[in-house]
Amino acid sequence: MKLVFLEEAGRIRQETLKPAGAMIGRDGAADIAMNDPDVSRQHCLVMQKGEAWQVEDLGSVNGVLVNGIRIVGLQTLKPGDCLRLGTTELFFLEDQAALPAGLMPADERPALQTMTFSAGKTTRASVAAGISASEPPPTSPLEPKPVPICPAKTPPPPMTSHLAAPSKMVQAMLLANALVIVLVLGFVGYLAKTVWLPEKQVWVVPTPDGGELLMDGKPIMGPTLLPENASLTIRKSGFAEQGFSLANPGTVELTKFMPSPGSVLVTSSPAGAAVCLGGKHLGRTPCVLSSLPAGPCQLMVGGQDTRTKPMTVAGNDKAGTTVFIQLESLSCTAEVVTTTPGCEILVNGIKTGKIGSEKEKPVPLKIDNLYPGIYQIQAVTANGKTKEVTVTLAEQQYQQISIAI
Repeated sequence: MKLVFLEEAGRIRQETLKPAGAMIGRDGAADIAMNDPDVSRQHCLVMQKGEAWQVEDLGSVNGVLVNGIRIVGLQTLKPGDCLRLGTTELFFLEDQAALPAGLMPADERPALQTMTFSAGKTTRASVAAGISASEPPPTSPLEPKPVPICPAKTPPPPMTSHLAAPSKMVQAMLLANALVIVLVLGFVGYLAKTVWLPEKQVWVVPTPDGGELLMDGKPIMGPTLLPENASLTIRKSGFAEQGFSLANPGTVELTKFMPSPGSVLVTSSPAGAAVCLGGKHLGRTPCVLSSLPAGPCQLMVGGQDTRTKPMTVAGNDKAGTTVFIQLESLSCTAEVVTTTPGCEILVNGIKTGKIGSEKEKPVPLKIDNLYPGIYQIQAVTANGKTKEVTVTLAEQQYQQISIAI
C-alpha cells in the first residue's frame, strides 16, 4: 500500500507503507515528514493490523479527516480513501493503482465531454480536465458540475439579523406609550394612598417569642392592617397579660413583662443556667416558676462553666416577682509559649493556634474558656518534631505553660 499526495511545489510524492506502519507529521524525524504548517509535529500513525490498515490520530491540533469526516480513535482504511492532514490531501492506494485524476499530469487526465446548445444546434467538444479554455464555457442545465475529490466540512455562514432598526416615528410612539404607563401608575398609587387605604392605619410588627397578640380578645396572626392607637394585648404563659398601644409599633421585650401572680421569673448572667429545687431540674434562665410551694424556697442556679450558687425566693407571691443572680465563671486561661517560633499548638488533640514571632522571638499563645481539668498540650514544629506536656487547670486559674522544643 502507498500514500500519494501533492507537495507545495506541485510535485507528486508517493510513499510506500511498510507493515510496521509510518508516523506522519511535521517533525523531521517522522517517517513521512510534511511541510504543511497546519500539520502537527506528530500528527497521525498509519499501520497494518492483520490484513487491515488503520490510521490513528496522535493528538493533533487540527485532527485527521477520512473522506471529509474527522476520526476518533482508530479508523480502518480502504483503498481509495482520502486523508486530510491540515491542508494536504493524501490518497491511500494499492501499490499498482493509478493516480487519482486530480494528481495526474494535465496531458494524461481523462477528457470530459461537454455539450453546447445554440440556435437549435448541438456541438460536442472534448476539453482536457484541468485546462482552461480561451472562452468561458456556455452554461447549460446538462453541464456537469465539478465534484471535490476529498470534500471537507465547512462551517455554516454566520447568522445575520434581517430586522430593520425601528424608524423615528416608531421610537416616538414607544416613548409616548411608556410615558402614559408611568402617569397611570402614579395616579393609581395616589388613589391607593388617599382614597382606598384609611389614613391612620399601620402594619403590626412581630409578636413576642412564644407569645400571643390579641385585639378585642381575638388573636392576630401575622402582619395585619390595624387602626392606629389600637389597644392590643400580649399574652404569654407564665406572664401577666400586658396591654399596649400601637402608636409606636415595635418589638415588645419580654424582660419588661411582669410574671403572673404566684409566679417567679428567674434571670441570670450569663443566661442559660440550670435552675433546680431539691435536686429537681425546673428549667434554664430566664424561666418562669409557677408551681413553687408557699413560703421561702431555696433554689440552686448554675451551669457547666459557672459556679452553682443558692438563692432564696418567696413562693406563691400574689403580685409575682422577678429575681436576678450574677454567676461566677469557672473558665480558665492558659498561656502557651515554646522555645521555637511557629509551632502548632494542640489541646487534647485539637488544633488551637500557632506560636507567633516578633523579632525572631516566640510570642505566647493565649487560650481562653478552658474548664477546670487535665489537659494534654502538644507542640509541633514545622519539620514535624513534637513534644507534649500534661497540665492541670483549676477554677478561674491563669497558668503559663512553657514547652522546650
